[in-house]
Amino acid sequence: MMTIIPLVTLSTGDPLSPTLIRPGETYTIDDEEGRSLIERQFAIAIDEQRTQSSSQSDHLDAIVDAIAELPESAYGKNGKPDVKAIQNIIEVEITASQRDEAWLAFQKLSEK
Repeated sequence: MMTIIPLVTLSTGDPLSPTLIRPGETYTIDDEEGRSLIERQFAIAIDEQRTQSSSQSDHLDAIVDAIAELPESAYGKNGKPDVKAIQNIIEVEITASQRDEAWLAFQKLSEK
C-alpha cells in the first residue's frame, strides 16, 4: 500500500455510488494502482509532494533573491520587476504569477 495525493478528482468504489477523492487529499491505495496514477500524472506519492513543495519554495526564494539584485531600470511602469530581468539572473523561465508571488514576498521582507 502507498499514500498518494491526487492532482485530479479520483472516483473509487462502486461505479453507481462512487467515492470522490479531491485533489490535495491524501489517499492510501495499492502500490500498482498508485504507480499507474503517478505515471499518468494524476497523483503524486506523498514523499514526492514534500519534495515538490520544497522545490517550489526554493524556486520562490531564488526569484526573491533575484529581485533584490535588480537595478531600478528593471522595473516596469506598474512598479513590478520585469519578468525577463529576473529570468536573466536565475536563468530559468518564470511566469508573471510567479513573479507576483515573489514580489509580494520581497515586499514583506523589505518591511521588516
